[in-house]
Parts: sequence; C-alpha cells; structure tokens
Amino acid sequence: MSSSLKKSTKTKPLISAQRHWFNGLVCNHQKFWKKLGDFESKVLEFDLAPLKIDRPVYVCGLARSGSTILLEFLASHRDFVSHKYSDFPFVFTPYLWRKLQRILMMKPSKPTERFHGDGIKVTSDSPEAMEEVLWMHFFKGLHNIDTPARLNDEGARKKFFDFYTPHIKKLLYQSKAPRYLAKGNYNIARIEKIMAALPDAKFIIPVRDPVSHVESLMRQHEHFFAKTKGQKRAVAHLQRVGHFEFGADIRPVYLGRDDVYHSIVDLFKSGDMLRGYARYWAYVYGYVYARYVESPSVYCYRYEDFCDNSAEMLTDIAEFSGVSFKPAALEMWAEYIQRPTYYKTGLNARNLKIITEETHEVAALWGYDQ
Repeated sequence: MSSSLKKSTKTKPLISAQRHWFNGLVCNHQKFWKKLGDFESKVLEFDLAPLKIDRPVYVCGLARSGSTILLEFLASHRDFVSHKYSDFPFVFTPYLWRKLQRILMMKPSKPTERFHGDGIKVTSDSPEAMEEVLWMHFFKGLHNIDTPARLNDEGARKKFFDFYTPHIKKLLYQSKAPRYLAKGNYNIARIEKIMAALPDAKFIIPVRDPVSHVESLMRQHEHFFAKTKGQKRAVAHLQRVGHFEFGADIRPVYLGRDDVYHSIVDLFKSGDMLRGYARYWAYVYGYVYARYVESPSVYCYRYEDFCDNSAEMLTDIAEFSGVSFKPAALEMWAEYIQRPTYYKTGLNARNLKIITEETHEVAALWGYDQ
C-alpha cells in the first residue's frame, strides 16, 4: 500500500494541534486571563458604571430540547447580545478580544453544519453557550461526579459575581445592545443563585416528550462517542468549554437527591445509556416542575407545542422576554421551526417500556400520556 493511500485513509483530527495549542494559551493559564479580565474591567470602569443589567434572559434545561433554535431566535433581536463561538478561548476578556477582531477585520466563518450533525448550520458569529468556562474557573470541581459542587461556597459565589457582573456589562458596552442573553443548560442548577445576584433575570426552559427526547439524547451520545473516539484533543476541547452532556466524558448536572443522582452516574458508567438518560430526564424535569412551574421569572413550555404552534409560542416567548419582533420576522421563524425529520425512530417495545418506567410520573405532570 502506498504512503499516499495510507495518509488518505487516516482519520482527520477534529481539533488540530495548532488549535489545541492556541486554546491552551488561555485554558491552561486561566488565573492570568482572569486577572487580565479584571484589568479590562478596571480600564472600562468609568464607561461601565452607568450601565444596568436589565432583565437578562437565560435559556437552560436539557440538551436536545430545541434550546439552540430558541437561542438563535432570541439572539436575532437587536436588543440582545450573547456569547458566540468566536469568543472561545478568550471568554475572560470579551471586550478586548471583540475589539481586536474588529481591528483585524476578522470575518465570520462560512456557515457549516455543527458537530452535532443535526442540520443546524453555524458560523463563528453564531450565538453559543460559553459561560460555563467562567463557572468552572470560579467553582473548582464543578462537574466532579463523585463529589458534585453545590455552589454553597459564599466566598466563591461573591468572587464569581464580582467578575461576572462587569463581564456582562462589557458585552453590553461593546455591542451597544441593552440586554444580555445566555444559553447554558447547566444553569438550571443555578437559577436561585443567579436570581439572588440579578433579581430581574428571566429563565426559559423547554421540555420535550421523554420518548423522543431520550432517543435524541441517545443518538447524540453515540454520535459524539464515535466521532471523538481516539481523539484526545477533541475530548479535551469539550472539557475546556464545559460540554459534558454526551460522549466519553458524560457528566449529569447535580440537582440534589444524592441517591438518584449517583444512580444516574452509575448507569452512565455501566453503559446503560437508555435507562440512564430516561432517569436523567425525570430527575431534571421533576426538579423543574417542583420548583419553577409557577415562578413568574421562569417560562416553561413543551417542545412539541413550540414546533406545532410556532407563531403563537414565539409570540409568547418574546413577550415573556420583554422584546417585540416584527410580524414578518415572527412569520419567518415560525416557518423555519419544525419537528426534526432527519431520522426515524429506532426504539423497540423494550426500549419504550424502560423509558416509560423511568419517566411516567414526571411525564404526566407535563401532560405527556405514555
């Protein structure tokens, strides 16, 4: 076999050595970049002082519930600024990095299908969840599945919000937008903490039918696992951005109830992903229902209603978020949103029985008949 043929059959790295090294300049030296972020805030102190963080909106919940489309819809409104793909790895210094991008006239990348393989195309300017980098820096061991962090360290919380508040203001100042928008699925565990610091914050949580949701989670896990197999740099990248929802290093979010949480961890470790994701679904949405279904600061909706009655749901979400879209924009988004058609179900009767066993009580609370 010729050397050229051998080279052509080799799997292309998802994360190049150069990109891995470049990202490591920040990720491996976060104390320095945090200090630089503090310095950036100090330099801009006079400009940031009059700014108010007005009703920030947080999209959170479980992955594969339509949260990305929801984020893109809200981010399309001129009133919102959000983190985007190109903010990584320089998340600690948003003003300096975005200013530098503009000076260098760096153009957005061409639209390409994101790694998930779900038909959603993104560019470097697309909104994305990047806050987790900051949370992980201030709360050590945040995603440690053996001793999960409970965010009870008041000193760490104070340090975090002392950094986070001007961080948001820098994004507002740089973009000239009046409102902050964030996607972070793990923020579902931090709603009370965020509200204590930002009392007028709003949270939007999509809920999806457990059968289709668990199957989607399963497929995505298998996709991530297969794509990153043998690719240490790709796994490290997911760890650096705080993406532990799928693949080789899967870690569920901690919401209390230690016995249930650790049983989910054990199911994932054993490879029983179907039951693990089903129990995880009930764990998350049972928590949401008990705490937030009647909260005026939290808007919960069913993914199926979002797809089937898009125009009405988008109007309600916009109203809750405190923004107004033009009718033409709402119509465009309503036509774009639909239930996924890129795969057929692969669940058999045994699979369905397992999902029903794990989720039926919580599913009934959300109006799902099983």
